[in-house]
Amino acid sequence: MNGAQLYDLLFPVVTRESAWRPRLISQLVAGLPVTTTPPGEAASSGPVILDVGAGTGTQALAIADAAPHARVIAVEPGSNVHAARQKPNPHQVEFLQGEAQALPLAAGSVDRIVISLALHHMSAPVRREALAEFRRVLKPDGRLHVVEFGKPSDPFMRAASAFARRLDDYDGMRDPYAGRIPAILIAAGFHVRPGRRRRTPGGVIEVTEAWLAA
Repeated sequence: MNGAQLYDLLFPVVTRESAWRPRLISQLVAGLPVTTTPPGEAASSGPVILDVGAGTGTQALAIADAAPHARVIAVEPGSNVHAARQKPNPHQVEFLQGEAQALPLAAGSVDRIVISLALHHMSAPVRREALAEFRRVLKPDGRLHVVEFGKPSDPFMRAASAFARRLDDYDGMRDPYAGRIPAILIAAGFHVRPGRRRRTPGGVIEVTEAWLAA
């Protein structure tokens, strides 16, 4: 079993993916304009959904299944993008290797952005650059959906969070575990709507919806 396969096996368990991802995808595709794309062809027009820090591509492929009329672009900085490209891809998700702070997309071209459990891997300066890029590529009525760890809500979650922080990214987890993600998004020029919180073996996971401030 290689690293990508191990990731696909363990990530859904550690993060209780089934408790939040279906609702996330429903929110993500809600309200998108509907266009018709012939089966097996990539959507060349219509809504654009961007998955940043897409890992091995599981989420991007699920999004494309839920919105086959959309053009789904998945950006991943690491080598997991190669594993993503090997998976069945009936809706022609575009897997790109690249950085969140330098997106290869035109200004105002994206309807939805989703970033799942990746902000905490960025240093504060890189995170600011990435959020500025999200603002640049989002359409005026676009939406950003951020999945991140949140402030632990009880002693058990504090213990789980402390353990996960040591295994994952100790410094990067500081802001999420302090509950600062909404404030960080506001400081970057977004309005925010915190969503439901889910308890997981790695701590509390929260989905935050954001849109451009006037």
